Amino acid sequence: MGYYIYDEDGYVADGPSTGGWQHLRDQVLLPQGGVVTREFVRDGATAKVTALGLELAKMEAPTKPTAISLAALRDAVRRAKAVVILSDGSR
Repeated sequence: MGYYIYDEDGYVADGPSTGGWQHLRDQVLLPQGGVVTREFVRDGATAKVTALGLELAKMEAPTKPTAISLAALRDAVRRAKAVVILSDGSR
């Protein structure tokens, strides 16, 4: 199972796998993230797209697979309009 990233217009990009999200969240987003990143992780969405992008730009991943997931999330956030939503597709 994996995640998908949406914005106000719909699908933006494929997100990480379930395991990839867990590593990204635990190794990078929560330890290095600011308020907006933590809200995004907790809620699965944010309307603070620009602020999220700025926070993500400052983060570094400890492993190559996690770095790939972080880069993909950064790219999706750059392309998102008005809101960023992380979903497993079940809702």
